Amino acid sequence: MPVPLAVGYSFSNSESRWDESQISNEEETVRRVTIRQLWNALRTSEKHHTQCTLDGVNLKKIILIANLQHSGLAPSEWHILDDGTGRIKAFIGKNKDPTYVYDKFEYVRVVGTLEFGVRGEKRSLSVFNMAPVHDPYEVYYHINHAMVDTMICERGSPPYNLIPDTHGQDIESLSQAFQNTSFSDVTEPHMAQQSVQEPNRQYDRVPFRSLLERDIIALIDRANLVYLEDLVMFIRQSCPTVDSAALKEAIQYLLSENLIEAGEDSGRDYFQLGERITGRN
Repeated sequence: MPVPLAVGYSFSNSESRWDESQISNEEETVRRVTIRQLWNALRTSEKHHTQCTLDGVNLKKIILIANLQHSGLAPSEWHILDDGTGRIKAFIGKNKDPTYVYDKFEYVRVVGTLEFGVRGEKRSLSVFNMAPVHDPYEVYYHINHAMVDTMICERGSPPYNLIPDTHGQDIESLSQAFQNTSFSDVTEPHMAQQSVQEPNRQYDRVPFRSLLERDIIALIDRANLVYLEDLVMFIRQSCPTVDSAALKEAIQYLLSENLIEAGEDSGRDYFQLGERITGRN
């Protein structure tokens, strides 16, 4: 059963996954990539086997979706991953469900770091977390997300003047910026489109303290369920004037007021609308 973020860990804890996703720290940002990009990454230190850059940006943690080609157990559990752009060997840590048996060619989502010259491999992945991917739309989403990340690294975030200010104030409207965005957690694309056209208006009566809080609710309403890394990444890219402290404070308030709920799915934290808006008992 998903564990709410407020129970699972404290936002103030410096070791929490929130602090691992600080939107102001490029080295700690989790980036979605393809295997070809991992082979194109440039090593920047001969002393440290994990320091590298991709598109001129430091590459620390990565998310990769690929299928399993081959597997083995020596010297430790490993898998050959193939995503259509290339292959790479991935060494698995402890954060994998030991009761789940993976089939050959099954799609998986891995989170880890790129390593150079480790375990006799020129390049390999050290995997922190590995989970099966059952929704084919998540594969498509990952590819699109990797392309967007690359374009932003090469050309920068879109200019502010390309995003209309529907509130008539200096703060950009996140809901407008994300109006046509489909998140990885939406399993039915037509449902995502319907939610954009017919948003839940129950939250119009909620006294928000800031536009940011209202926009977070609007985003979750449109996507039904939003993963933490998606929320952080899109806000970082589309509204860089919002810092991590402001975003964290807004999420804490929305959780405390039961306006949103938090949970965990295969090691990934997510948010959905809370009982105060949905009316669930």
